[in-house]
Amino acid sequence: MNGRNEKKRGILRRACCLLLCLGLFLSQESLALAKSSGTSQKQDDKAAVFNVTDQMLDKAAEIGRANTPGIMYVSLSGTEQMQAVRIRLGCKWISNNCRGEDPLQISLQTTIGHMTLDEEVQQRLTAQSLEDDILEFFLAKVAMSRKQRALYGKNAEMWQLTCSVGGEKVSGLWKGKEWISARLAVEPTPGVSRRAAVIKDDGTLVEIWGHDPDYTKEISSSRNAYSLTTDTFGTIVLLDAAQNFRAVQNRAGAVNRAEQTVIKAKAVGKRGAIQVSWKKPEVSVDGYQVYASSKKNGKWKKIKTTSARSFRQTGLTAGSRRYYKVRGYKHIGDVKCYTKWSAKVTAAAR
Repeated sequence: MNGRNEKKRGILRRACCLLLCLGLFLSQESLALAKSSGTSQKQDDKAAVFNVTDQMLDKAAEIGRANTPGIMYVSLSGTEQMQAVRIRLGCKWISNNCRGEDPLQISLQTTIGHMTLDEEVQQRLTAQSLEDDILEFFLAKVAMSRKQRALYGKNAEMWQLTCSVGGEKVSGLWKGKEWISARLAVEPTPGVSRRAAVIKDDGTLVEIWGHDPDYTKEISSSRNAYSLTTDTFGTIVLLDAAQNFRAVQNRAGAVNRAEQTVIKAKAVGKRGAIQVSWKKPEVSVDGYQVYASSKKNGKWKKIKTTSARSFRQTGLTAGSRRYYKVRGYKHIGDVKCYTKWSAKVTAAAR
């Protein structure tokens, strides 16, 4: 019996050695592929950064003109675990090679999504660029908060698509004339149709063209492609098409208006007490929260939730000073949102 156990242990040791050697071999092969891909990949704010070289663009253009007239594919390696990518290209190369009689669309392909730029978009983005300026795209899947889930729905996905030229942010393209086409690697949700929208600065939604995932086409082994077209950069939300879009749009705008509202408060010392009051805000709220601190930069404690617009803290000794701040709260659908805090106000009891 001991001989058999020893034999089994020997077999296991040899198997482990073989797996270790295979792992080292695969690591070396992956490193070699990364070095020969023409890009440098590193981590930057949890995003994989691809610095696409002119040599790689030359090769992609050569293959594109030979095999896929009108478009060149720039394939960027990476893992399926990536949640964000930052892609940088030289503006000079685009200006010199993507115009004229034989222009090429550039398709940037990663494991989390693809972006395609046609000739007009390339010209728009590089028209005012300097010779050494960099065109940068940032694409990321955004983790949604509980409030965002309540606002946009449990099946929603949120993405960030931004662009900059020479470090200057680009907010959008020529409305109705120029678009960027993107294919996002969405989570498989058979039976759920989606519609795409851009979230504006004021919280409202602007619907953009989108196409339900084709589950026969994959960006990676576990993600399907959702196609959309946008002329605006920023935050994109993919909504469950079964929802009432206008209702979601109105709710999102109402939440943003409430969150941008400022409460104006004041405090007055009374005999053995301090009276805190505030003006009615521009946006109606359901109630208010009053926080207090015994020190200017001390710890805040909630001392009152009320629907009134004033509160008196009693039982204070003469000369004792308190600091206060107030905010409103409002329920909009399943979302509970808060106004901005009032400025800190202070008074001393008499």
